[in-house]
Amino acid sequence: MTLVEIGEQKVYFDGYLLENLQRMREIVKKDFDNVFVTDGGEGVGKSVLTMQIGKFLDPSLSLDRVTFSADEFMQAVHAAQPEQCVIYDEAYTGMSSGDTMTKVNKVLTKLLAEVRQKRLIIIVTAPSFFDLTKYIALWRSRALIHCQLGGADGFERGYFSFYNAERKKNLYLLGKKLYNYKITRPNFYGRFTKKYVLDETEYRAKKLAALSKYKSVNSTAAEGISKGQSLFWELCGHLSRTKQMTYRQISMVLSNPRRVVTEDSISRGASWTAQKERVRTSLATESNSEEKKAEEEV
Repeated sequence: MTLVEIGEQKVYFDGYLLENLQRMREIVKKDFDNVFVTDGGEGVGKSVLTMQIGKFLDPSLSLDRVTFSADEFMQAVHAAQPEQCVIYDEAYTGMSSGDTMTKVNKVLTKLLAEVRQKRLIIIVTAPSFFDLTKYIALWRSRALIHCQLGGADGFERGYFSFYNAERKKNLYLLGKKLYNYKITRPNFYGRFTKKYVLDETEYRAKKLAALSKYKSVNSTAAEGISKGQSLFWELCGHLSRTKQMTYRQISMVLSNPRRVVTEDSISRGASWTAQKERVRTSLATESNSEEKKAEEEV
């Protein structure tokens, strides 16, 4: 391990990793961009290593350019100055990472021309390298750093494997089907420390805020309710309040006589408790009215 000064901080880097990072820094100076990937399971320390690497390659790196969503990542790339580093940290979304990685794949592909023009350093931190598209994984990223647990008990943080462009390519093509990292031998193994090069408290606060926002935005999806459904229920509530329409009348207006708002469909909009109660009351009233009318006719 080599002790490296980054501004006022000192960080230990694996010697082989340091050589590759120095080469990456030289590449940027020669009018090239630099896109690479760090990945690994939850809690293995990949975000810490990513920030160490980003700070080494770009001493001006701040939390403003550590992003947690595709939209935030896009904004950071637009605002970045030439040769600066932008980090996309997707790790926080957990089980929903597949959908989110689809977004960042699209955004990254869309921004590649700007990334190249500005000679930016882009580090994508993801649960798995195999979730990237083939174009980014094989042709646009220069290296993969796979973080994992190690040690005698297998639960010690601070271990990584480094794959250069060629071995990364073999790993992706041969290992993607079963997410098998052992199918291709890395160029070298290394260690890293748990030192935060950016303010840890602020980083965790920003990460927590991003997670809260993610959960809020995706709450309807988590309940199995699409945007179309949520808008449908909001419109139902609006028509009921302002037009005094029954929900059967609303069904007729919004779609067709066959799409009647029923108790079963109400249950799918459970997150809108107030609306569900209004619908249940409306249906009960309509049902009683129909029964009463039928009795009168008899």
